[in-house]
Amino acid sequence: MRLAKLWGVTDAQQKLTRARAWLAMRLPFFAVLALHLPEREAHVDTAMTDGSSLLYNPEYVAALTDGEARGLLLHLVLHAAFGHEWRRGTTREAGRWDAACDIVVNGVIRKLIGVNLPSGADAVDVMKEDWSAEEIYESLPANLEPPSAGNTEGNRSSNADGSAVRAFWQEALEAALQTGDAPGNLERHYPRSVSRVPWTRVLERYLQRVQHDYVWGVPDRRMLAHDLIYPSLAGQGLRVAVVIDTSGSVSAELIGAFLAEVEGLRRSVPGITGLVLYADAAVSSAHDLERLPPLTVTGGGGTSFAPAFAYLERRRFQPDALVYLTDGDAEFPKKPHFPVIWVLPRAAPASPPWGEIVRLEG
Repeated sequence: MRLAKLWGVTDAQQKLTRARAWLAMRLPFFAVLALHLPEREAHVDTAMTDGSSLLYNPEYVAALTDGEARGLLLHLVLHAAFGHEWRRGTTREAGRWDAACDIVVNGVIRKLIGVNLPSGADAVDVMKEDWSAEEIYESLPANLEPPSAGNTEGNRSSNADGSAVRAFWQEALEAALQTGDAPGNLERHYPRSVSRVPWTRVLERYLQRVQHDYVWGVPDRRMLAHDLIYPSLAGQGLRVAVVIDTSGSVSAELIGAFLAEVEGLRRSVPGITGLVLYADAAVSSAHDLERLPPLTVTGGGGTSFAPAFAYLERRRFQPDALVYLTDGDAEFPKKPHFPVIWVLPRAAPASPPWGEIVRLEG
């Protein structure tokens, strides 16, 4: 201790050095990520990250226990590694986004033995911590105040584009994966594959329609006691068809984005059911929506939207809504009798003549 002070090493620096050394011995995956985030003292209340550095108040860090110092280090490293700076975009509320991101990283940290959440890190939700930050954001109320500790607010303007920081952390994650010690749910938080569509809001109108549909197959039991037969409400389930365009014009990166949207859609409505079709000039495969679609997608041919609609007609599958994820590079078919949501990249020039259009950000 005395030699450290003679060499100009502060108590806070010692805490962070011990935290990094502890990670190197116990949690190599996180240790590799931590090596990519250098720390420096700054005029901040507690600690924060701008995606490139760990900025900390030395008095705050010095007062932490070793377990809390490890938690603080991991808290900020994971914010940076999961791309929370650049993934916020330009339209999401700062406080609400920070709270969503804190639920993600705190959910990872709280499962680690020997690591404590930093003081003030009270954004914990065990029901949502395995969701992506975007999905959690949509589930939170508006106008939230930023978290009091470990938040990522403050230097967003320095990384407004985020492309360089994004590439840096993707390389860091790839390096960390080589340790073989990654958490099992990493793919939910990996920046390359996160849902960007607010599916809860997009599907809400179709869910309301289903809730108010009457069915005669199951009569209302409340009226049977009065010798009256009335139809019952169809319930809150939502039946959808999802089509993923796997034609040659769709890049592997865009296929990954489409698969992430399928996962986001699956989590949007409790009890949602349906089919997932992979299609180019023909439907190559079909899967149950309630199961994760395979990561290896077949296809790569020409594009035609008609086969997917014909497949549903042959199967007599009548969805409450169809979601078609595509680059839009094909002739649009005749309008069907059910609602259709076209999910297109923001740069796609196509403009469907009918149906709802949702543009992918980023």
